[in-house]
Amino acid sequence: MPAQVRLERIYTGTWSQKLSYSVWYKTNHKKDYKLLEEKFSTQTETEIDCTKAALGLAADEYVTDVKFEFGTVEPGFCETSSPHLVVTTLAELPQEHRITNRTDVGGRTGEEWIYAKDSWTTVVYGKPKGKLPKTGI
Repeated sequence: MPAQVRLERIYTGTWSQKLSYSVWYKTNHKKDYKLLEEKFSTQTETEIDCTKAALGLAADEYVTDVKFEFGTVEPGFCETSSPHLVVTTLAELPQEHRITNRTDVGGRTGEEWIYAKDSWTTVVYGKPKGKLPKTGI
């Protein structure tokens, strides 16, 4: 996750095969993943509290990475409802600050690793100052 955001919640989504899986995270203080929770059901969307208090993070510590581990899946495994993260931006970001979000997914088939990557940019806008003009529409 970009350094300009803080993770608040994870919604796990649902998945096409009945499995149990785990969710892991890294922080700016630790280079290794830490288990957030395990034995989630792919058939149930779960909301996970990821605030500093819930995770027991230090004052200057924040989540930098999240991963879901599913283990062995069958061909065609996919989301049936989208997982997503809820984050807040740091208050001091300037108007129209751009944050690049990145994600990747991967797994092994036989001896070959298959993966895909994606990225997108989010523009941060502050609260409007003053009244917006009337358009007459």
